[in-house]
Amino acid sequence: MSKLGEKVRVLAHASSANLGPGFDIFGIALDAFYDIVEIERINGEKIIIENYGKYGDIIPKDPRKNVAGIVAKSMLNHYYGKKIGLRISIFKGVKPSSGLGSSGATAAATALALKNLFKINASIEELIYFAAQGEKASAGTPHMDNVASSLLGNFTLIYSTNPPKFINLKVPENIEIAIVSPEIKIKEKAKTKYARKILPKKVELEKVVHNVGHACLIIAGFLLSNINLIGEGMSDRIIEPARSKIVPYYEKVRNIALKNGAAGVAISGAGPSIIALVDSSKIETMKIAECMKEIFEENGIKAEAYVSKIGKEARLLKEDL
Repeated sequence: MSKLGEKVRVLAHASSANLGPGFDIFGIALDAFYDIVEIERINGEKIIIENYGKYGDIIPKDPRKNVAGIVAKSMLNHYYGKKIGLRISIFKGVKPSSGLGSSGATAAATALALKNLFKINASIEELIYFAAQGEKASAGTPHMDNVASSLLGNFTLIYSTNPPKFINLKVPENIEIAIVSPEIKIKEKAKTKYARKILPKKVELEKVVHNVGHACLIIAGFLLSNINLIGEGMSDRIIEPARSKIVPYYEKVRNIALKNGAAGVAISGAGPSIIALVDSSKIETMKIAECMKEIFEENGIKAEAYVSKIGKEARLLKEDL
């Protein structure tokens, strides 16, 4: 058990889930964005949430609705069976509802911070499990692709959720991600829940075969360090056709990115951000991001363009960045 006043700070990167056919299975960490969670042991039994950073005003302070509060309650109840007073300070650098694993980054950082603050003998699988409990707040289901990616870095494949089981693979040296984040407002408050609600309940066998085959291409591409093979695998005939309805001009954006040299393109998680896989030794990644951005802006939608390398695992911070 930690002492009163002890603090731990953890940084966890953003992530992009699915990569096309790997729905709820594949994820990659993105080093362009990150959250920092600091947890301090305090008197009493309350959990106090303090938010700051670029997007701090967007997320709730109520620990029953805040991802960090949910993860903390779940872990402490499991390991100690009682309430413990905490002050959780969240630097929010990953934009909520962007499709870039915002809640997953907070959840991952919280789980790792608690493990270190309370010297909990938890495996990485257990941390993935507890971090995923925080995803219920935004998605309604404890999916693990984002939290696993933020915890482990690189590319992660979740092949079991009960219990959590994963494979973490290194990425090709020259791989970069072009990102475009359009300002698209969805009427439904819980964007991720809605993005899951609109998915098809029945799927033709032909589409399943296509997705399985292309998911295998992605795995082969990472194992062979072949960026073009990974990109070729980023073709989804099940999830993206449904979600593209809430990401206008997706096909135009996808086509322009491929035309300009991207290896592969996909909606990032539940969207609306779109990612393009780029071999940076051959193509200027920002060029791809900008051409995707232009499609949205030509059609009256504001958008931001970013370039990201692949993020590393969540880590303890000894000093300020």
